[in-house]
Amino acid sequence: MDSQTLLALEIPAQSLVDALELFSRATGMAVLVDRELTRGRRSVGIKGRYSAREGLSRLLAGSGLMARYAITHRAKTPADLLGFDVEGYAYDAAVSEPDRLVFRRRLEA
Repeated sequence: MDSQTLLALEIPAQSLVDALELFSRATGMAVLVDRELTRGRRSVGIKGRYSAREGLSRLLAGSGLMARYAITHRAKTPADLLGFDVEGYAYDAAVSEPDRLVFRRRLEA
């Protein structure tokens, strides 16, 4: 699916971290965010047909956060994500589960 394909999205207003997880599942787009940035924040609800980029932009509206697209390539399998390492964010095997991959920002030494 390309980034302009319209998707039927229906994600109710809720905690931002939960809304982003639903969005990721609905679109297949990996959304990586530092959990500290989402703590205590809520999303607006979205309902309609949107491209993945437009849907994410609408979902983040009013949260104080914005999307930054670090990778333009689509992972074809979950294993493809294990090598992800962009701007300090990388896969963390210690806290990941088979059906829930966790990516964290590495701390500078």
